[in-house]
Amino acid sequence: MMTNNSNNSKNDQEIFSEYYRLINSIIDKSFEFFEFEREKTELLNHEKTELLNQTKPSLSDEKNSISSQIDEVDVQIRETESKIENLNVGKTFRIIGIVAVAVLVTGLFQSLWATIILTGFFIVIVWHN
Repeated sequence: MMTNNSNNSKNDQEIFSEYYRLINSIIDKSFEFFEFEREKTELLNHEKTELLNQTKPSLSDEKNSISSQIDEVDVQIRETESKIENLNVGKTFRIIGIVAVAVLVTGLFQSLWATIILTGFFIVIVWHN
């Protein structure tokens, strides 16, 4: 009986030893995994920082480019507004000139209605052109 107990005890020790070895192996692998994950995270953060640093200048250049394009469009808008104002002023002077000519021409006929009709006719023609 003693040998049987002794064999059981020896088997138990072997089993316990195997379990202990497996548990240590799992713990070691867990530490290796966590170390790998930490290094991977550090590497990804480093790469992300490098990419951000590379894109910052290009974003700044793009912002400057867009800003200069906005300035160019603003200048074009001002030029167009100026041209429109010049056209309106030119039209006004033409209408005044036409009224003066109409008054002179109809003054020969000495008719107020003829002056009004002729002036209106010339104004409509100039306004639509």
